Amino acid sequence: MEENKKNSFVKFILNHKLVTTLICIIIILSLYFWVKIRIIENRSIVELSKTEEKAKIVLDSVKNRYDSLLLIGYKQIVEVFKFAVEEDLINNKISPVEEKINLLIQESNIIKIFIVNTDNKNRRESVGKIIFSTDRKDLENLFFDMKMLRNETFVKSEQDYVQAVTPIKDKNTGQITNFLIIQFKK
Repeated sequence: MEENKKNSFVKFILNHKLVTTLICIIIILSLYFWVKIRIIENRSIVELSKTEEKAKIVLDSVKNRYDSLLLIGYKQIVEVFKFAVEEDLINNKISPVEEKINLLIQESNIIKIFIVNTDNKNRRESVGKIIFSTDRKDLENLFFDMKMLRNETFVKSEQDYVQAVTPIKDKNTGQITNFLIIQFKK
């Protein structure tokens, strides 16, 4: 009986050669295209991941450029503001300085502004005195981080904020008398 089934199957195939050949060709082509599609999908995935990596590199580069431009902007803000309050500080006129600081602190990205008074003796001891601060509890406190202060304007990025610092010099003696420090939101 099994032999009859085999013979009948073989007879059917032999009698219908064209149909059988077409079915075999369709099966082979289907398998071929299925494999090709899988290969193309895998290439696409690899190319997509490379494109994503390139996009991430470009995005990081743009972020770094933006951050560096932001730091330059903060440096310019503190330098310009120094010129606005410098003469009043040298002449010990605190109320115009307070007015200007109160106007500047209204900027949304500024956290705090303070002025540290120093003289050569205190600077050597690495201690200064906060003579003005937008945070009133800081007034008259000692400022112990004098070693970080320099003779030129600089910007320092901290964990929670960016701090721009500039020295204020007495125009007659050329000595640094105060430091203007502005803290910006990150």
